[in-house]
Amino acid sequence: MKTAAVVTVTNGKRLLELAKCIASVKAQTYPCQHYVLVDGMNPDRFHNDYDYYDKDLHFCYWPKPIGGKDLEGRRWLAAAPHLINEDVTFFCNDDDWYEENHVQTIMEKIEEGNDWAYSFRKIFDKEGNFLFPDNCEALGE
Repeated sequence: MKTAAVVTVTNGKRLLELAKCIASVKAQTYPCQHYVLVDGMNPDRFHNDYDYYDKDLHFCYWPKPIGGKDLEGRRWLAAAPHLINEDVTFFCNDDDWYEENHVQTIMEKIEEGNDWAYSFRKIFDKEGNFLFPDNCEALGE
């Protein structure tokens, strides 16, 4: 069985959404490690406001924002696959969340012999109401 890691970068601006992200990764039907990479935020304040202790949840902190304007955490995203030991890496933005079988369905495709797999997103409003399926613009032309 291949191992899975979910990487989330946050700068602390969306902590309520991050809580939902963390809960969705914890609820996965496929076991996975969750690495929350905190970009330029004081870890003491973070843990005072949100206590997320779990053996599969790992916080990593960088003391100053990295990446520059409008690129918060991008260097974290680039470095993450080199810093973790799991076989497959997933990325989940701090204001996104996964359906509970998301990692499982992707891992099944990889276990079939594929080198990689992806899924399309669903767009919801802040109240959790489904709006529409992603039209693939995030994937480019």
